[in-house]
Amino acid sequence: PLRRQRQMCIRDRYEGYFGIRLRGDRLSLEPKLGRDSARIHVYFPANDGFAAYDYSFDEAENTITLLYNSNFPLDGLLKILIPRSEKTGKKEWLKRNIEVQIDGQQKDFRLETRNNDLFILIDTDFNNHTATISLNLNDS
Repeated sequence: PLRRQRQMCIRDRYEGYFGIRLRGDRLSLEPKLGRDSARIHVYFPANDGFAAYDYSFDEAENTITLLYNSNFPLDGLLKILIPRSEKTGKKEWLKRNIEVQIDGQQKDFRLETRNNDLFILIDTDFNNHTATISLNLNDS
């Protein structure tokens, strides 16, 4: 029973806070790190798969950088929690003041609200990529 509890706690942490989710044929990276930084690599022994990322938030530039990759063969989703501020609570303001790039190229995105949290959703494959999300928090 104790081993099962420990396994559940570990799974809750990598699926919740670190946000690595593999459901059937769908992989999503959903870090809820906000202003924290993390480097994570998770191995899925059942299918000999892995998912990895390096997440950082630059407070001075208001920029999230996510280096990510996986051997998962299908497209999936990045779902990134936007760090809270007075302005990021306003979805319409944020949609006009955000820039998303994958490997230096503009990328379409969607916004999703869950309770008081706001997420950026980006469709992607899981080759070796760098996602950069710039929040223009100085614009009124």
